[in-house]
Amino acid sequence: MYSKNTNNQVNSRMVSLNTASAAYVNLFKALAVFAQTLNLMFYQYSLGNIKQVAALLTRELYNNLAIKLSRLKQSAVLYPEYEYLRNGIANSLAGLNQSVIQYATMLDTQGKLVECQAQEAILYDMTKLQAFLDARKQTKYLFGEMNVTVAKAELKPVYAKYVELYGFPSGAVFEPDKLANATNLLRS
Repeated sequence: MYSKNTNNQVNSRMVSLNTASAAYVNLFKALAVFAQTLNLMFYQYSLGNIKQVAALLTRELYNNLAIKLSRLKQSAVLYPEYEYLRNGIANSLAGLNQSVIQYATMLDTQGKLVECQAQEAILYDMTKLQAFLDARKQTKYLFGEMNVTVAKAELKPVYAKYVELYGFPSGAVFEPDKLANATNLLRS
C-alpha cells in the first residue's frame, strides 16, 4: 500500500514537472517568435542600414510590437530568466526606435546644414552679397504680405494617456510595456 501511494505521488510530481516544463518551453517559444520579428531590423541595423530600419520600424509597428511584447509578460518571480530575456528584447526594441528617431533628426539636421551652407556662401561672393542686401532693402514689411498657417499639434490618445500616466519619456522613446498598458487602458 505504501509503495503504491509513493509511486502515485512520484508519477503525479513527474506529470506536474513535465507540464510546468512544457509551459516554460512554450513561453520561450513565444518569445523566440517575437524575437524573429525583430531579427531583420537588428541585422539591417548591424549593417548600418538605418534607413532600412526606419522604413521597417514605423510608429504603428512599434506600437503593435510593444503591445504584443507586453502580452508575453509573465511573473518575474515564477519565470525570472524568461522575464530577463523579455525585458532585454523590450529594451532592444526601444533602442531600435531611438535609432530611428535619431536618424530622422540627423536627416533634418543635414537638410538645415545644406540651407545654412547656401546662405553662408553668399557671404564670400560679393556679387551675391550685394544682391542679397539689395533685396533686403526693398522688402520692408512689418506685418503685411505674410500668410502664416500653423497646424494644430495634438497627441494621439494613446500617447496622451502614456504622458498622463508616466510623463513624457526621455528621448521621446515610449517604453513598450508602458505604451501597451496605456493602449489597454484606453481600450477598456
